[in-house]
Amino acid sequence: MDSKIMEKILHNDGFRFQNIQEATHALPLLIEQKPHLIFLDLVMPIANGYEICAQVRRVSLFRDIPIVIVTSNDTFADRVRAKMVGATGFMSKPIERDKVLKVVHNLLRKKLAAC
Repeated sequence: MDSKIMEKILHNDGFRFQNIQEATHALPLLIEQKPHLIFLDLVMPIANGYEICAQVRRVSLFRDIPIVIVTSNDTFADRVRAKMVGATGFMSKPIERDKVLKVVHNLLRKKLAAC
């Protein structure tokens, strides 16, 4: 995921963005930051987005937090696997402002409506 583009899009729309480069640091930083929404790149060093998603879902704090897998591998099998590991959504690259904001607003609106 191009984190600079994602950061610019989200910051310009009033959202806070935290980029985590190391998969081994993901869980502790997520617990500390308590995000309202998580984007995971499918391709990362050490662990992939599926593995991180499965780890995050095992923590009760994140059971209801939306997780979106971001990838250029947009196949039916990828979408099914994303659902199987607990992803809420799936977004194909390239990262575009309208696409990102639509996902963010839809998932956060659903989360707020559930409260």
